[in-house]
Amino acid sequence: MDNKTVNETASKLYSASKVIMWLFDTTNQVISQEEVHRIFSMPAGKLSIASFETSGADRANSFARGLQENLFPPLPEQATNTGAILAIYSAGDMTTEEYQAICNKLLGNFPDDLPTIVSISPDKGDTGSFKGTLLVAWEAVL
Repeated sequence: MDNKTVNETASKLYSASKVIMWLFDTTNQVISQEEVHRIFSMPAGKLSIASFETSGADRANSFARGLQENLFPPLPEQATNTGAILAIYSAGDMTTEEYQAICNKLLGNFPDDLPTIVSISPDKGDTGSFKGTLLVAWEAVL
């Protein structure tokens, strides 16, 4: 494995671990601990993660596409998704239309009853950029 691959993998794992730690923080009143447990409690489940950052004119679509393309491991065609968590960090300039575009592109193909958590948090970074992490829990279909 080359250094670039190692660094990219480490970055994804760090982003995912930050989101997971936030989800399981008992002082967090926004997220139901039961819902988080339900998403991650499948006995034979797998977890795919992606992290991505973007800016520019079409940043919402670029952000959603980047998360989809960077999902590791990629979701197999024969899989049952058991839950999804999307954490978005924005400098506060995200519009409602951008939020809807991101959610529709990333979560629109999942069943309506799939347990899903979407979080938007402030980021002290540059205005005009989105950072985020997508976690998708799934089970292989035999």
